[in-house]
Amino acid sequence: MTLGGLAIAIGALVDDAIIDVENIVRRLRENHALPEEQRKPVLAVIYSASVEVRASIVLATAIILLAFLPLFFLSGIEGRLLLPLGMAFCISLSVSLLVALTLTPALAAWFLPDTKAISSAGDSRLVIAIKRLYQPVLDWSLKRLAVLTGLGACGLVAAGLGLARTGTGFLPEFNEGALVIGAVTEPGTSLDQSIGIAKLVDQALNETEAQFMRATGVVMSAEEQSL
Repeated sequence: MTLGGLAIAIGALVDDAIIDVENIVRRLRENHALPEEQRKPVLAVIYSASVEVRASIVLATAIILLAFLPLFFLSGIEGRLLLPLGMAFCISLSVSLLVALTLTPALAAWFLPDTKAISSAGDSRLVIAIKRLYQPVLDWSLKRLAVLTGLGACGLVAAGLGLARTGTGFLPEFNEGALVIGAVTEPGTSLDQSIGIAKLVDQALNETEAQFMRATGVVMSAEEQSL
């Protein structure tokens, strides 16, 4: 379960660092495009760019951590199973946030200022193509805020109705058509006595099965009778 939590967290571990680096690159490009006498120091640009998105990074990570918070209040077998998963996910995501707020800006100040990503005038062909596809969707969305808000509210209501119809049990009830009988003896019962009790239970079951077969008229094969 711990490895499962780490596997779930893999996709979210890099999100905070990506947001920070993208904003740093954007601000460094804007600073590089200014006349040389108007340019700010690189460290100042990186610091201001990191602070600019810091609140968004922290709040986004906090929302994800709150979604996993109920796992820590589960009891019984579900609590024992899912608690390691939740702990692994929350700890790894918290550490990734700490790295994004501290190590990522330092590495950006070390590696980014002299790269082609900063000195280049524009985006790559792939980014330009993606922006061309996304621009019409963005323009349409910004002009229809009420429609999208209504769709989001309808989705929220539908999710609530679906949640209300969902069962509360951790595992569904199984009906495999099998009967399990367990015999419990007093502490200190010897092995011979336990074997004798098991034989008595087996004999009683065979007699009950035979009576049932005679009452229902079911004929068993020789192989089934031997079993």
